[in-house]
Order: sequence, then C-alpha cells, then structure tokens
Amino acid sequence: MKFLKKVGNSIVKTERYAEMAADGVKSAIKYALAIVAIMSIVVGLGSVYRTNQTINELANYIENNIPEFSYKDGNISVEGEQPVTIESKETGINKIIIDTNDKTEEEISKYKETLKESGIGMLILKDKIILLDNSNEVSNNIKDMLAQFGINESNEFTKTDFLQYLHGNQMFNVYIGIFTMTYIYAIIMYMIQTLGIAAAIAIIGYFVAMILKVKMRYRAVFNMAVYSLTLSSILQMIYLGVNIFTTFNITYFDIMYSGVALIYLIAAIFLTKIDLEKQQEELTKVEEVQKEVREKIEEDKKKEEKDKKNETDDKKEKEKKDKEKSNKETNKKGKTTKKKTKKEQGGEPEGSNV
Repeated sequence: MKFLKKVGNSIVKTERYAEMAADGVKSAIKYALAIVAIMSIVVGLGSVYRTNQTINELANYIENNIPEFSYKDGNISVEGEQPVTIESKETGINKIIIDTNDKTEEEISKYKETLKESGIGMLILKDKIILLDNSNEVSNNIKDMLAQFGINESNEFTKTDFLQYLHGNQMFNVYIGIFTMTYIYAIIMYMIQTLGIAAAIAIIGYFVAMILKVKMRYRAVFNMAVYSLTLSSILQMIYLGVNIFTTFNITYFDIMYSGVALIYLIAAIFLTKIDLEKQQEELTKVEEVQKEVREKIEEDKKKEEKDKKNETDDKKEKEKKDKEKSNKETNKKGKTTKKKTKKEQGGEPEGSNV
C-alpha cells in the first residue's frame, strides 16, 4: 500500500487498521520512519531559520555595542580601555564583561563573581568565552568556536570583516551543516519517541482487546498503534512549524499527542471487533445456506433414488406380467396344438373304412 494512501487511511479510515497491521512490523516501522523523516525536515529548516535570526541579531548587537576588535593567532584583541562592561537583556544575557588583556586567575575569578551576581553573564577573554550563572559555567575556546564557521587559527580579521562574514554567502555552508546535524539528530530522537509511545499505548490497546474479547497478538496491536500516531505526528509538525515563527506554546501537548493516538487505537480495535462480528454473521449465514443446499441435495438424491427404485420395481413388475402373459399364450398355444394333433389322429380310421 502506498505511503499517502496509508496516511489517509490512518486518519479517516480506522477500519483499515487491521488490514494495514497485517502487512507486518517491518512495514509499520518503515511507515513510522517516513513520517519522522518528514517531521525532521521541518525541525531542520526551523533550526536553520532560528540560527539565521540569532546570527543576524548577534551581528546587529556586535555592530552597535561591541568596540572594534581584531582576531589573530587564535586570540581576540579589543581596542580601547578595558574591561568593557555591557549590561543588556536583549540577548538574554544580563551582563557582558570584555577584557582581552592578559589576566591572572584571581582577576578572572573576580569577573566571574561579578557576573554571577547579575544572574546570567558572559566573560570574553582573549582566547575564550565563558557563559555562567549562579550554578553553571560553560567555557568555550574562541579558536574552536570560530572553526565551526570555517575560520582557522591562521585567519586574521577585524570587526568589519567578521560582520561581513556573518552576512556573506560563506554562511550557506554553515547552515547546510546545521540542517544536516539537526535533521539526523531529529530523526533519531523522534523515531525513538514514536516507537516508544507506540509500544506504550499498544500495551493499553492489548488489554482493551482482551476486554472486548478480540483475539489479537501484541505485535498486531503495536502495528496499529504506529498508524494511530499519524494525526498526532501531523499536529506535531504543525506545532513545530508555528513555533519557528512564534512563541506559541501548548502546555499539555505531549499528553494530547499520546491521547489522540490512543483514541484512534481504541476506535480501531472496536471497529475490528465489529468487523469480525459481521464476518462471523456472514460466515454463519453461509454455513446455513450451505446446510440448506446440502439438505436439498440429499433430499433430491433420496427422491431420485426412490424414483429410480420405483422405476425398477415397475419395470420388474411389467417384466413379470409380460412373462406371465407370454407363458399363458405359450400354454394356450400348446393346448391348441395338442388338441389339433389329437383330432388329426382320431380322423385316420374313419378314412380307411370308406
């Protein structure tokens, strides 16, 4: 069965679930993988879009708030008096401290304490960037970060060069890389999620089938559970697509996701039961018709045998009568001949006397 036809049947023709489940677990998993692959495209494109938006915001922020700087031999050098302190919540970071001069560990620790007091802070040193809050701290080497954008340690650039790079065609390869990584990650995660939820609701479906006295193996119920996730997966794609452009949020979406699938699965089991009952009724009718036909055939056969027997008896009776008639005629003829012979024998003396 073609993929799009399965999608349509999974949404509007739950009575076809049993038929699709009969295709086997392998077919159900392929179907789930196809659904997940489409969903992962949405996730990948969304990741690229959000990354592009973030990079544009970062470029605008650097252009308007960060002093002139240059990059050489894996280190950043900022012009002017340092440290430079920037307080802003536009980027989600409350305070940024920039100091690209050589600093001792003690001086760096003081900067960290100051930033922790602000909530979320960022410390930019000559060779690394540290993001921290009250309980966590993440340190990234500037050289390694720039390498992700295709900028090697041997490259040199200024603030202007860096901004041109962020807005240039070179970012296309970065976006391709982001899409590929996000796509692969999404396929793995959503496939695990889909099969996990299918397995979970299939357990419920299996007990429902037992209660309804529908004989079904867990494997068949699992296959039906995979198809029951179709509408939920489409709704999730729409939800992910909306979240790319807005901050719209559904608090209990995960519960709704599983709930819709479970409703579809239970409905499919009910319809399977009804279908089996109809088939049983039709089978019973067929058996009754077959029984009537057999009885009619046996009755006709007995009648035929009786007619044949009567015909045989009539034939025998006729043969008997014909034989008796023949015997009578033979006896009668014999008597006549005997009488004539005697008469002829009695007439010879009379002729001799004359």
